[in-house]
Amino acid sequence: MEQWRLLLRTLAFLLFAAVVYVVLLTAVPQRASYGIIRNLKVPLGRYGHSFSRLQEVEKAGKVDVLFLGSSLTYRGYDVRIFERAGYTSFNLGSSSQTPVQTEMLVRRYLEDLDPELVVLEVIPNNFTRDGVESAMDLLANGPADIHALHMT
Repeated sequence: MEQWRLLLRTLAFLLFAAVVYVVLLTAVPQRASYGIIRNLKVPLGRYGHSFSRLQEVEKAGKVDVLFLGSSLTYRGYDVRIFERAGYTSFNLGSSSQTPVQTEMLVRRYLEDLDPELVVLEVIPNNFTRDGVESAMDLLANGPADIHALHMT
């Protein structure tokens, strides 16, 4: 009898701890300052405008040209120039983007954007980087979905 009571109390505690963990995991990072939680150092809307672009891509629809790659892409291809020439385009470049992050973005957005042309900026350094900077940027500024899980 005592063993059953101990088992039930342990299960009740584990259920309570799981609920508290999920609540804290979702609520605290959004409300706490970055000085309090030292391991959350990637603020929302960091340089590179990933936050605004990842918000805009959800509403972009079909485009003629899609740009993917590192900071050379988001700094080097101005979609306004293509717009003036009559093309719709979208730039999904991010800082230090490696092929791993590019694959995640392609899996997440390619079908919805359905581009006629994809411009993929490739430099040798991107194959030697660990991709942590770009992954953190995309995880902090984009949706938490199955594609992000596979990337991590």
